[in-house]
Formats: sequence, structure tokens, C-alpha cells
Amino acid sequence: MPRSLNPFGGAEILPKSRRHQERERRIFVVVAHHPCGTHKITFEFATPTTSYPYTGPSNHGSVPVLSIRLVSYRAPFEHSDVSDRIGERSLICVAREPVAGNNEMTDQPVRLNVSDAVATITLDRPEVLNALNLSMTEALAGAIQVCKDDDRIRAVIITGAGRGFCAGGDMKAAWQHIQAGGDPRHFFRDLTVPLHRAITDIRSMEKPVVAAVNGPAGGAGMSLAVACDFRIAAESAKFKQAYTSIGLVPDGGWTVFVPSIVGAAKATELLLLDPVLGAKEALALGFVHEVVPDDKLHERAVEVSTRLAQAPTTALGGAKALVNSALFPTLETQLERERQRLVAQGGTKDFLERLSAFRQRKQPSLPKRS
Repeated sequence: MPRSLNPFGGAEILPKSRRHQERERRIFVVVAHHPCGTHKITFEFATPTTSYPYTGPSNHGSVPVLSIRLVSYRAPFEHSDVSDRIGERSLICVAREPVAGNNEMTDQPVRLNVSDAVATITLDRPEVLNALNLSMTEALAGAIQVCKDDDRIRAVIITGAGRGFCAGGDMKAAWQHIQAGGDPRHFFRDLTVPLHRAITDIRSMEKPVVAAVNGPAGGAGMSLAVACDFRIAAESAKFKQAYTSIGLVPDGGWTVFVPSIVGAAKATELLLLDPVLGAKEALALGFVHEVVPDDKLHERAVEVSTRLAQAPTTALGGAKALVNSALFPTLETQLERERQRLVAQGGTKDFLERLSAFRQRKQPSLPKRS
């Protein structure tokens, strides 16, 4: 059991007798003590604890992964009335003991900040352009669910740390999984479960979700962006379908959202030729609503999200639900089709050869004619 699931440092678990009362629901309460008061976080385990090889900048071996659902969060202050540091809330699925002398958790793959009814979810693996491994994808799904369930949050921003939005699935993690003797199909089977939960919750959340695309958005990163309701791109942003170039097929609802934006013919062109789209081209195609200078992206995203947070939430949510029912009535069915086809494709020679070439920085060999 981790000792801390929050950015405030030391936490304690309530006495066993209290936990025993709700054992059947697997409810746990974490109390975090802070100079401003006591924070009480109640959460429920969604799945059993599992382990996976950590693939960050340092080798930590196997670490615990907890899939949790936040039940409630009580703080002694309103987020809009405190400093950015105190108002920060983070949901992590890689939980470790705080480093001695340091009250912050290490290796948090996703940060969740709330201010003035606007939540900002930041993908935080900048050293790999925020590529999605299991830890980050679980944390992303959890953070989105928090935003969906918390009535105090009225608008959401999704962005990336560093110079990238999200490079898609972490192919280094896939390679390491295979080199350790794992089945590549199992890698994609496990990764797509939380990814598709996140995509489903973005669409079913009756609150506006804004993508602030601060750099490359490839593969599942592109899917994540186009799943959002409003998309703002920095001038340095780039979009690339990427799946077919490495021998895979799309996931994350790409085959639902992209054709609805650009039409079947253009979507097919993107799948077959896999071009890189610059921010202005993405704007012309309708992938993004605005393009702004890089140093103005955060400011503009907050401006738009604050305006949306001040609008009648139930009206915006109802309108979004109607758009979903009209344009994406089979989203969950198509997500499962994508998942099954991706898992199967992950075991093909096409993917394995192209992944190997990608890791070795070589051009993949052309198939021989029989």
C-alpha cells in the first residue's frame, strides 16, 4: 500500500477499524497533513495492483501500478484562493515513497491542476515527447475521470509538458516488453484499455474539453487531441497519423473522429501516405480551431477554458451529448474494433520488423516477392 498519493508529502492511512467498515467496496482513505489544514482523499481500487517494467529516465525495476477511482476530495480551502503550489492536485498511478528531504512525489506521469473551475491535465514525460506507456495512460484515464466526476470542475485543458503534446504509444516500452520475452499483443491489449476509457470519458463528460497542442501529436496523441471539443495549436504543433508507418492500425477513436472532421477521402489519404501536417495545414483541414504563437498557447487555452467554465454547463453538456449521439453513436463499438485489430496487428511480422528498424534507426526492408 503506497503511503502517499498526493503532492503534499506525508500521508497516513486511517485506522484499520475504519477501513474494515467499507472493506467490501475496497474503499481507502488517505489523510494528508499540510500547514493550511488537513486534506482527506477517499478512493476506491478499480483493479488489483499489478507491476510492469518502469521505462522512465532511470532504471527502477518493477513498480506498483494502482488503478483507482477518486471518490471524494476535501480540502480546507478553495483552489481559486490559494497559490499555484498549494492548489496543485496530482493523480498518479506510479506511487513511490517520497525521497528523503523532498515532499514531492517523483516520476508523476500526469499532473492535474485545478484553478477557477478549470482543470489542466498535463502529460509529463517530456523526455519522450509524452509518449504513452501503461503508467501514463492509467494516470491520464484517472485524471479525466476525476474531472468528469467533480462538479466543481466546469472545463478541462489537456496539454503536454516540454516541447511535445503526445508522441503516441511508447515504442521504446513496447520494444523493452518484447525483449523481456513479452507478447507484443499483450502490450497493446493492456495499453488500450485505459486509453479507450480516457477517450470515452472525454466524449461522455458533459463539460468542454480543450486540447492545447504544444508540439508533435502523433498516433494516439493525435487521437487524444481530436477527441477533445476545442483544439488550439501552437505554431510549432505537428500532426501525424503514424500508426501505419510502423505497421499498426489506429486506436483511440482515430477512425471515428478524423473522418468526421476531414471526410473519408482525406482520412484515407492520411492513413495511406501518413504525411506530417503543420499547424496551419491542420487549421485549414479543421483539425484545430486556432493557431497561436508558442508563447501564447497556455494563455489562450486558459482564456478559452475560463470563458467556457463561466457558460451554462448543463446547456454545453447537453449540446455536446446531442452531437455525440448524432455523430458518434457507435464510438464504443468502434473503439473495441480498433483495439482488437491493433492487438492482432501487434503480433504481425510487419510491425515487428518496423519496430526493430525504428529502434535501430534503419529503414525497414521491403517484403520479398514470392
